[in-house]
Amino acid sequence: MVFGSKTWESSASKILVSKFVYENIQMINVGKPINIDQKYCPHPPCEKKGESHVQIQDLKLKNIYGTSTNKVAVNLQCSKSFPCKKVELIDINLEHKGVEGGSSSAVCENVDGSAHGKMVPQHCLN
Repeated sequence: MVFGSKTWESSASKILVSKFVYENIQMINVGKPINIDQKYCPHPPCEKKGESHVQIQDLKLKNIYGTSTNKVAVNLQCSKSFPCKKVELIDINLEHKGVEGGSSSAVCENVDGSAHGKMVPQHCLN
């Protein structure tokens, strides 16, 4: 996993996580190469307790390439109350090599950012 963030819903206080740069990283059969999950639920079904109070901003992911065992190679699920801001994807190339077949995909929720260069999977940023 390049960047992974899992936060419980209804965190006790607001936390700012900012100014991260990850670049030139090769993934080989990684389950969740790029993963922000602010709706973390380790054992579904989970009782909804509210939004995560972790604010993620100024995150740059550049030249991340290789293979993912999960179809969702880029998962950016951010808090509705504290959406992710200024997320930048540059030259992402993560192909799906899992048993279920098919191409890799990206999921974005409550995230604002931009994408440049080669994008596999196709980005879902606003």
